[in-house]
Amino acid sequence: MKPNKLKIEDFTLANNCPECYAQEAMVLTFYQEQIKNGFFEKLTKKINHSIFCQKCKQQIYPVKWTEDIERVYDFYYKTLSPKSAFKLTKLGIILIATLLLSVIAALLLWY
Repeated sequence: MKPNKLKIEDFTLANNCPECYAQEAMVLTFYQEQIKNGFFEKLTKKINHSIFCQKCKQQIYPVKWTEDIERVYDFYYKTLSPKSAFKLTKLGIILIATLLLSVIAALLLWY
């Protein structure tokens, strides 16, 4: 049950890349975790991010961020509003319906 990453939004940053110093080549991407298994699908409120430079083709890790990149990241992070969702799969619905019907049948047989 490994969580999947769903892309929420991409932002092109006007900051200089700390690796190649290219301007307007970095893309900030926010991801939201989705957990899927046989019974349900759930979107968590946990948000991950990545910054990728399109010119030098490298991921920029938070250790190499400048203060400007941190400020822009904080700004865009505050604008996000992650949605949380919970959805039962067919197997989950069948399992819950079977459990409810068996409880109702047991109660009817008891009385």
